[in-house]
Amino acid sequence: MNKITERGLRAGYKFFTSRFKADIFNIKRAINDALAYYDRSFDMMDDSTRLELKIVLNELLINAVKHGGKAGAANYIKAVAGMASDDRAFLIIEDDGDGYDTARSVKSRAGSAFDGGIDDIEETGRGIYIVKSLCEDFMVNEKGNKVVITKRLRTA
Repeated sequence: MNKITERGLRAGYKFFTSRFKADIFNIKRAINDALAYYDRSFDMMDDSTRLELKIVLNELLINAVKHGGKAGAANYIKAVAGMASDDRAFLIIEDDGDGYDTARSVKSRAGSAFDGGIDDIEETGRGIYIVKSLCEDFMVNEKGNKVVITKRLRTA
């Protein structure tokens, strides 16, 4: 995995960027590096917020590894972690893939729009549902290969 470099202030946001090979074995390190950045940037984050960030990172990175590859290509994931304000974090996860149909990301087992509980969600879309439930904002680009979330951080 490439070394994470912290950048200065750019457009009012402090952040770091990591680009690494899309491999399941790189996910744990990417999560730990991002959480270490947030620990340095936001003192006294409470344990439940830290766990929620870890879950969000895990779900988004697994999706990028699982769905973001092009057959026969050297696939990479770009992860940007930063602070949008004193108490609000942002994450941007982008993969090299062709994207997904964002209109169908969460659907029920019956095939209609999702409006039930987590047990009624098909395997496809469960991670996105979890991420949306843990974050204040969730945005995906039109292509479906780049996700941006914001999450309010709470102190202990």
